[in-house]
Amino acid sequence: MNIDKTQEQILIGSLLGDGCIRLRGGRPNTTKKWITYSETHCMNQEQYIIWKNSFLLFNIGLQKHKLAKEGKQIHIYKTGNFLKIFYDSFYPNGKKVVTQEILNKLTPLGI
Repeated sequence: MNIDKTQEQILIGSLLGDGCIRLRGGRPNTTKKWITYSETHCMNQEQYIIWKNSFLLFNIGLQKHKLAKEGKQIHIYKTGNFLKIFYDSFYPNGKKVVTQEILNKLTPLGI
């Protein structure tokens, strides 16, 4: 995983806002799991999500990514093993929580 401080701050800030991470299951009767980050905005924020997407595309071990326009919304989806540390921090019991440890990592970019 090669995630830099800018990418980390974008993800932390996004997860404190509109972003979410989900642990997905594989096919029935398998133990394969993957982690997906997603975020949705209205088309008025298209340039913002395109900017965010450009920072999250490179050097972070993405297995799958997508920027999609659907009706009046634009979605960003990212799947990759690098998301596990964010999932573990934000979803320790399967529900999103914000801890002081997460807040201590924030810089002005993440805010």
